[in-house]
Amino acid sequence: MNETNDNWFSASNCHCCCKPISCDEKIALFNTWRKLWEQHVMWTRSLIISKVDDLGDIVFVADRLLQNPGDMGEELVPFFKEKCIDIFTALFEEHLLLAAQLVDAAIAGDSALVDSIRIQWFRNADEIAHLMHEFFPSESEANWRDMMHEHLRITEEEAVLRIEKRYEENVAIYDTIETQALGMADMVVNGIIKEFFKT
Repeated sequence: MNETNDNWFSASNCHCCCKPISCDEKIALFNTWRKLWEQHVMWTRSLIISKVDDLGDIVFVADRLLQNPGDMGEELVPFFKEKCIDIFTALFEEHLLLAAQLVDAAIAGDSALVDSIRIQWFRNADEIAHLMHEFFPSESEANWRDMMHEHLRITEEEAVLRIEKRYEENVAIYDTIETQALGMADMVVNGIIKEFFKT
C-alpha cells in the first residue's frame, strides 16, 4: 500500500474542531487509546503463543486481533473523514497480517522468507509513520518511524524467544513491549489534542 506517498491528504480530510478540552475529556482520550494499544500488543502476544504452541484458539485469537485496527479507526471518526480512516485501518491490518506471516515463517525455520517478510513489514511501518505524521504534524515522521521500528523489533524478539522456549525472557520482554505501546498511545492522544482542541 502506497497511497500515503501521494498528496491526497489535506485539511479537507479533517473534521475541524478547535474547541476547548476539559481535563475529563483528556483523561478519557488517554484511557481509550492506552486500552487500544494494550489490546494491540496483548492480542499480538496471544497470537504468537497460539501459533508457536499450535493451540486450538488460533482462529479466534486472530479474529480478535484483527478487530483492533477497526476499533482504533472508530476513535478517529470525530477527527478525520472516511478516506483517511480507511487508509489507517488498512495499513494497521497489513501490519498485523505481516506479523503473523513472519511468525509462521520463523516457526518453519525459513530464514529467507523471514527476511523477505521483514522487509515488507518495515516498509509498512514506514507508511504508517508517514500517515501518522500527516494526521498529527506536531510529531515528526522520524519519531513515528523510530517508534514503529522499535515496536516491530521487540515484537519479533518476543516471537523468537517463544519459539526458542526461552520463557522467562519471553515473559520479561512483554513489560518493554507494553511500555513502548503506551508511549505510542500517548503520541496519538497528544497529536489529537494539539491538532483538534484549544489548550
